[in-house]
Amino acid sequence: MSGYNVTDPNLPINNNNPCKDIHECLDSESVCGPNSHCYNYNGSFSCFCWGGYNVSDGNKAISKGNPCTDIDECLLSPSVCGPNANCTNEMGSYNCSCLDGFTVTNSSLSISINNTCRDVNECVEISDICGPNSICNNTVGSYNCWCMSGYNVTDT
Repeated sequence: MSGYNVTDPNLPINNNNPCKDIHECLDSESVCGPNSHCYNYNGSFSCFCWGGYNVSDGNKAISKGNPCTDIDECLLSPSVCGPNANCTNEMGSYNCSCLDGFTVTNSSLSISINNTCRDVNECVEISDICGPNSICNNTVGSYNCWCMSGYNVTDT
């Protein structure tokens, strides 16, 4: 019977020499391949991909020949990071970072489609960014400075 071995193959199967479960998961990578969990149960086993991984060919069982491979979450649409952010794929995961001139809406949470990057209003959030006698104009992802009427730019 598949999934079982007799205790002593040199003797007949009986109460003193029973069939015992083969623990296929003792070397789970050789059974299921990399990036997976192997679960043994009486007479068989099952393989499951780690989070952030999918089986190479979804029509076949997970195995060494059909392993779990990294999901590139950054290719998902809409972006898992939301607008105004960079997504960097990592093995089994991903990382989001805001573009220059943007900051995460809620800094106590990770950047995501539910906690996106918002424009930084440099004119309000960075005191005196343009210097004295100037006017600051916030733009999306940046800002511009102009001298007030009657003043010129100096090289000081």
